[in-house]
Amino acid sequence: MLLYLPDITESERRLAAEEVFFGESFAPGVTLRGYHLTVAYYRAGDAISLKIAGDMALEASCDRCGAPLELAVELEEPFILFPASAEEADYVYGEEAIDLDPFIHEAIVLNIPPKILCSDECRGLCPTCGKDLNGPACGCEKNG
Repeated sequence: MLLYLPDITESERRLAAEEVFFGESFAPGVTLRGYHLTVAYYRAGDAISLKIAGDMALEASCDRCGAPLELAVELEEPFILFPASAEEADYVYGEEAIDLDPFIHEAIVLNIPPKILCSDECRGLCPTCGKDLNGPACGCEKNG
């Protein structure tokens, strides 16, 4: 998805992000099932401000017990881009257009929770027998 530099003015504009990453795995066991994101952009001198905001749906498994789950995540990530000639800038732009896909990808990755749980009270799996400790007791000495 390209954003052409002549279209970027000092007035903020918005556009809907296309779902180019649908079904992609972004982390072990985490698959993107969809998103509704908006890209807000404007120019401030030589700098260009991008803000990607919205929500995404993830399919994952609990990090403690392994139960499958779907997770809704809201996100908002700002990016400031500078001309390619700028030294030590984290994000730069060229002469004609900005490819938004890497920024959308980064916003998604940065907003995947580091620990995904089916519930805050999840007890995980028994280290001895592997049974899910959220159900009936397994009978192992430490967990019984």
